Amino acid sequence: MKASNQLFQLIKSLSKPEKRYFHLFASAHQESSSYLILFDYINKLENYDEKKVKEHFKNESFSNQFAVTKHALYQVILKSMTLYHSEHSISIILREMLSSANFLFEKTHLDECNTQLKKAKKIAYKFEKFEILLDILKLEKKLNTVEANNINLYNDALRIQEEQKEIIQKIDNINDYWILSRQISMLMIKYIHLRTEKEKAEVRKIIEHPLMLDINNALSFQSKVYYHQIVSYYYRLIGETEKSSAARIALLNQWEKQEYFSKEDPAGYIHAVKQVLNIQLDGQKFEEFTKTIEKLKKIKSQSESIKLSIFNSYYQQKLVYHINTLSLKSNDFVNESIEEMGRLKNKLSKEVELTMCYLLAMYFFMQCDYKSSLKWNNQIMNDASPGTREDLKSFSKILNLMIHYELKNYDLLEYILKSTYKHLLKMEHLHLFEKAILKFIHQLPKTNTRADIIPHFTKLRDEFTELEKNPNEDKVTRYFDFIAWLDSKIENKPFVEIVKRKTK
Repeated sequence: MKASNQLFQLIKSLSKPEKRYFHLFASAHQESSSYLILFDYINKLENYDEKKVKEHFKNESFSNQFAVTKHALYQVILKSMTLYHSEHSISIILREMLSSANFLFEKTHLDECNTQLKKAKKIAYKFEKFEILLDILKLEKKLNTVEANNINLYNDALRIQEEQKEIIQKIDNINDYWILSRQISMLMIKYIHLRTEKEKAEVRKIIEHPLMLDINNALSFQSKVYYHQIVSYYYRLIGETEKSSAARIALLNQWEKQEYFSKEDPAGYIHAVKQVLNIQLDGQKFEEFTKTIEKLKKIKSQSESIKLSIFNSYYQQKLVYHINTLSLKSNDFVNESIEEMGRLKNKLSKEVELTMCYLLAMYFFMQCDYKSSLKWNNQIMNDASPGTREDLKSFSKILNLMIHYELKNYDLLEYILKSTYKHLLKMEHLHLFEKAILKFIHQLPKTNTRADIIPHFTKLRDEFTELEKNPNEDKVTRYFDFIAWLDSKIENKPFVEIVKRKTK
């Protein structure tokens, strides 16, 4: 982002309540009048043009120091937002309490300082704010050394020393679990599933780490969260779905058992809810799903990033639900999803954007709206960002073949087949099911009548039925219900009808 756009982006990211609070905050300071004028003007802009803004304010006193005024406004906004959100952030509350305790210490109000520290420490331990606890202990050390001649304070010094060691141990413990979590998360992105012994050895190294041998090795709430995440990812990678599901449920229970952590870190709680929603969708437990997804709506937060996270989880998961159930309300929800996606396009991460495109491509394919499906699938295929949802990018190549087949674009298929084959070989994603679908579509344009085509569909269906039993191939088919599609061709019935029949 260009430096000239940073102020514009910050202002545009504020919610209406945040903007109102800024006005109140700035209005209380007479020197802030120029900030308010600049703030209100920028807030009305759709796009930022530095030259036009300068021209608009050329007669204002601050025009000669425009860059300085912009920087000052940026800082005032940050200061006002820190105050606005202070009541919602335990960390900010604790920092303010610690600042007050430091002030009392400097004024030699030592008893009051000690009282403030005890209150802060109680809160810090409850919410496991270990870094802040170290700062609290630093001030306790100062209090301890003020009365250096008091022999009774030696035992208190030993207590502070031991307390500090325990806190540092817990911080290190969290960091160690975090690294293990990041390692297995990267492997989740790198591999759809484990095939080679080398790949399996990479994952075993993580799950056999001494910290993973017993959950009691996790010394804090956050460490336990990482522990359950690692276990769920591990079993998902090796194909043991039930054990992965149990770990995800344990993770959500961990959050809901200590509800105050969910309020302090809603992003972590949202992730845990999403993981359970995934297994409910995979198991077609739609009644449970409709109850669980309501947990997302109950989360209250002033944070724009949390609101965006709720949007990401809610719309992605519910789109998958509608793809699986195809209820009468599906079209309305899909249209709502597209509108929301357009409204938040500049704020969505690339991963979320590609996932939404994939889900919309799948939905329209199932509705036999192949042109709309191609439109959304092309957005995935045309994305050049490296390292983001490579699994979807690979599958989009297969879906592209199927869309063009349904559109009867037979002239294009031969070329698309060759480029797809080369891509999959290069990405090392050529699985058995992909070989089968490539061979299948390669043969289809050569046949004309339904009597000629049906044996090909039946043969491929038999192959896919066997592949579903293969632990190295079954998870690949989670992107698309190939067997339902083949049944629709064999029985000459709409794809939607077959999917609905399977979900009853």
